[in-house]
Amino acid sequence: MMGLAGTCYKRGKAGWKTTLILSLARGGRVHMTLGNLEQFSTEDAEFMASVQGFFDGAGERSLVGGVPGQGEVYGYAGSSFTCLVNPSLELKKFPVKGALIYSDGHLELAEGSVVLGPGSVALFGEGSLSATGPDEPFPHSILEPIEVEWKHGERLAEARLYPPESGDLHLLFQQVDRKGMAVRSSGSVPPDAKPMLDLLHLKASQDGAELPIERIDDRVLWSGLSWAYGIVRASNMVQGEPIHVHMSTIDQNVAQLKPQALRTVVGS
Repeated sequence: MMGLAGTCYKRGKAGWKTTLILSLARGGRVHMTLGNLEQFSTEDAEFMASVQGFFDGAGERSLVGGVPGQGEVYGYAGSSFTCLVNPSLELKKFPVKGALIYSDGHLELAEGSVVLGPGSVALFGEGSLSATGPDEPFPHSILEPIEVEWKHGERLAEARLYPPESGDLHLLFQQVDRKGMAVRSSGSVPPDAKPMLDLLHLKASQDGAELPIERIDDRVLWSGLSWAYGIVRASNMVQGEPIHVHMSTIDQNVAQLKPQALRTVVGS
């Protein structure tokens, strides 16, 4: 679904090649492309055709790898390809066969294996496509977890940590219910909708002063989110001074927050 409206998260064409490849790699007999189709050019249509032709002869699909929800590399394999995704925020290594056909994001090739960066996708196998990379790739960063001793309360988590010696500080949490399943919170639909920042809260302060946090989830999403994510830029932190981090949600269905703190190693 590629479009300009809120239903498509106003993403336009961003990442369309990668999502098309992932959809067709899964197998199945029905594949739809929805949204503002006038965005696509003749060259785009030719790429769609080449991807469809590539996967048409790939035979039955099988799942490979681990569990996405646990941050494990996973993907799909056919007779002539293996398509991999790294759903975690860390570098992940996975064995592969065949040549690299398409990639989106950070990856490092080694004999018999690949190291995938956060959110990266790679297609290996035999053959080729009419393009070797995404037109409008998503921004990718390589992050490194910071060891933090979190204190948990009712629908909240907090900690005291020091700024990373280099790079930005990334703060995020996922909210889960009593069974450990993700809880998606929604601020309803316009005109009475609330943005995600009114539902899922991230705060950081240093020496009593609140630090600015960049929130990419600062928008109204009727379908909701189960996580919150923000970045404290290195330029706004004072080295050597502890930072107090406070995370919370107003969703009564949440039993626990699963917080994380990471630092930027590569990217922004």
